[in-house]
Amino acid sequence: MSLLDSPLMEEPAPCTTCTGDITPHFPEGCPKREYECLHCSYKDTYEEIIGTHQSECPQLIIACNNDGCNEKITRISMMEHLGVCPKAIIECQYSIVGCRKKFKREEVTRHETEHMSRHLKLAVKSIKEMRERPPQCLTLKEGELASYVFRLKEFSELKQKGKHWMSPTFYTSIGGYKMVLVVFPNGYKEDEGCQVSCFICLLAGEYDFQLQWPMKGEVTIELLNQLEDKNHTKAVLTITEDNDFFPVEDEEILNIEEDVPGVGHSNMIEHYQLEYDSELNVAYLKDDCLYFRVSVTKLENTATKPWLITTQ
Repeated sequence: MSLLDSPLMEEPAPCTTCTGDITPHFPEGCPKREYECLHCSYKDTYEEIIGTHQSECPQLIIACNNDGCNEKITRISMMEHLGVCPKAIIECQYSIVGCRKKFKREEVTRHETEHMSRHLKLAVKSIKEMRERPPQCLTLKEGELASYVFRLKEFSELKQKGKHWMSPTFYTSIGGYKMVLVVFPNGYKEDEGCQVSCFICLLAGEYDFQLQWPMKGEVTIELLNQLEDKNHTKAVLTITEDNDFFPVEDEEILNIEEDVPGVGHSNMIEHYQLEYDSELNVAYLKDDCLYFRVSVTKLENTATKPWLITTQ
């Protein structure tokens, strides 16, 4: 049989896979044929796999974009890598008190050693300013319940080390209960390793002597979508006298060894759900940070001595 008689030289028959609105072709070359991603085994049409899917495939090997880093890892692991990458540009941990220096993560020790004296002066100045500032609850109007937004930074490092994070303390209202948000980036107890856990704890506060005990009410924790103001993940905590919800000292929160002395949601969100979701336009984890909104939505029988609530 000559080359001209070979099936390879035949005119393509109409393809049964596609609609036929493209150039005639053999079925094995059809852009609409079923095709499996070589990296994650996801199946779709050939044109979808080599087009849109390649820019989203979680198992595709990509290079770290930090200057000087030669790591090449799967896309799904890249966010975690960026949180610990030695070549990543980060801000000084003393930025909260005024240090504006930025440097590669691998240069942290050198920076902190060289600027130790300056950091100490900034910290002392910040403490003095905090002491002179009115308590946080006094920014609320009379009868208004608290709603605060907190930023958790360096999520990947906290998750990797299994440490918990505490928000700044706050009051539920003027003359109200003192609280703190406690977050376990790598999960709490049996949920450790696959999700984020959140708790609200009561602390010994300035107005405890005039409050009703046990506290009863409702607190909402929201993990905020950083792309638009919707699709936030929410947990509503109903606090009743059955919760045994009483204040503890700050040291008990700083050094949690067994049970968290508070109420919460151990499965606030799965780790894989933190990443960017193009369909919902959601990204809870961005720049290695999470944002939480804590709102006191209901309080029952708070002050037993309302005439003693101070306003300054």
